Amino acid sequence: MGEGFVGVCLDWGVHRRRCFVINVYFKCNLEDKRRLWGSLLEVRRRLGDGAWCILGDFNAVRNRDERRGGNVGLSSSQTLECNFFNEFFRDVELDDLNLLGRRYTWYHSNGIAMSRIDRFLVSEEWTQFWGPSSLWVLPGDISDHCPLVLKIGGWDWGPRPFRFNNFLMENNKFKGVVEGIWRSCNSSGWMSFVLKEKLRLLKFHLKEWHKGEYGEMDGRLDILVVEIADLDVKGEGGELSGEEVQRRKALFGEMWRILKAKRALTVQRSKSKWLREGDANLIFFSS
Repeated sequence: MGEGFVGVCLDWGVHRRRCFVINVYFKCNLEDKRRLWGSLLEVRRRLGDGAWCILGDFNAVRNRDERRGGNVGLSSSQTLECNFFNEFFRDVELDDLNLLGRRYTWYHSNGIAMSRIDRFLVSEEWTQFWGPSSLWVLPGDISDHCPLVLKIGGWDWGPRPFRFNNFLMENNKFKGVVEGIWRSCNSSGWMSFVLKEKLRLLKFHLKEWHKGEYGEMDGRLDILVVEIADLDVKGEGGELSGEEVQRRKALFGEMWRILKAKRALTVQRSKSKWLREGDANLIFFSS
């Protein structure tokens, strides 16, 4: 960590490949930029070999083709800055990835001035480890900078496996739904092809059935809590009718069914994707 940059060093994969990822933000002043370029060079040389990626808002262009609008050409001070910037590229020995999708990454609100000041710089080791990379410019929103996405090619993860939420098996309707969908598939051919088609059809219909049974859990829980509270308030003023008692019991049962399903879903996901990317229990992980 330093003035204008923050990074992470990690050992990735079974072979513990050393990777460095540094995010930068350059100020507009040339002296500040030169100071930051020097700091990055020092960090790169001090930490040594590994797969390097330096990215962020460099707030500088390498030549006049990377800037459009405003005055034609570059002033003497801008030309000097370009020279220092290109000198940094020669010393840091990283590849400046070409943009795909757009030519520029920053757009002035007047719609005339635009520049390419956001970049991804990667080392030869990075390309050898991750494979060929492509840098895409996405459409911007309220920010004057466009988001950049670094995509890694050459990774074939194979077909997506068939999976479903385990708590569905506790639903009394589940077995009948699966049997009905399975019998409705009339595919013919090799047994492996028929099995694939049956699983594909089952996956599609189970997703639709899941939405109807458990979709928008939080919103449905809010509605159930309000309806139960209304009945409780009414019961405080007098006795509930037999129909209202049964209604409250049914609402309570539905609420517990959804809460149980939500808890089971969180437990199952916490053992896979959420274990890496976060958990629903934000208070626990923030404290």
